Amino acid sequence: MSAERRVPPLAEVERWAGALELAPPRRLLGAAGDRALARSGGASPELEERRPYVLGDDVRRIDWRGSLAHERLLLKLFRAELRPRLELAFDLSGSMAVDPAKAELAVDLAALLVRLAQVGGFELALWGLESPPRRLEPEELLGEGLELASSSAVPLEVALETLAPLLRAHSLRWILTDALTPEEPLRWLTSFAREAVAAQLVQVLAAADAEPRGGEAVILRDAEVGSERELVLDAAALARYRERFERHQRALGEACARAGVDHAVAIASASTREARLEAAVGLLLARGALAC
Repeated sequence: MSAERRVPPLAEVERWAGALELAPPRRLLGAAGDRALARSGGASPELEERRPYVLGDDVRRIDWRGSLAHERLLLKLFRAELRPRLELAFDLSGSMAVDPAKAELAVDLAALLVRLAQVGGFELALWGLESPPRRLEPEELLGEGLELASSSAVPLEVALETLAPLLRAHSLRWILTDALTPEEPLRWLTSFAREAVAAQLVQVLAAADAEPRGGEAVILRDAEVGSERELVLDAAALARYRERFERHQRALGEACARAGVDHAVAIASASTREARLEAAVGLLLARGALAC
């Protein structure tokens, strides 16, 4: 297993946070409210949403009828209480820390999304994909940064399946990961996107992930389990890698389309950290995931 590595965010994040927005909060709130009212049958023009009861909630607000129907305690939420909510999941596995440029870009994007949520008045849940999923503190990310290559990290599909029950219905969901998992992606994408207002996968890749260089002997190290093997990256090896990578990307793109998840690929290939973040922001603006 790779040693844990703490990556602080770029100071440039704050400038971008003042120039961008995550999504129009009114549109997100309207979508959540429309669906909640439809589900409630219009019984109350003020009742917008229900959520699972947690210890410490006011028991006078338990929706007993809805709780009986769903076989779990549900709490009533009303229109004045609802705020758009961002659920941001961050892949802490070893593969995210192998390449410094890739790690920095992932952390910078996470910090930018957190700041946009704060400025935009969103509720925010920042999740580290570990076993079990860990609620991360935004202040820690914006200050000291994140520790990557977590010793508690688990395969992406396992982490997302355990995270899914913790996600709030009608939230806006983003996941930052390299998505370089051999597992069929449709299942974990579907569980991540279920009942979301919108879902966004930002696949953060190192330049070598997308286009490895050949002509030399390299040590391949599995960042998740620590196994190693020596391989000469000749033309044949590169051709095999490109074919597998392209097949993986096609399958991932098709699964995203079926699950209703927007798929953006951010490659950390620019020469400076600032330029890498700028390129990723441009990509997300072009896809409509961010707005000026």
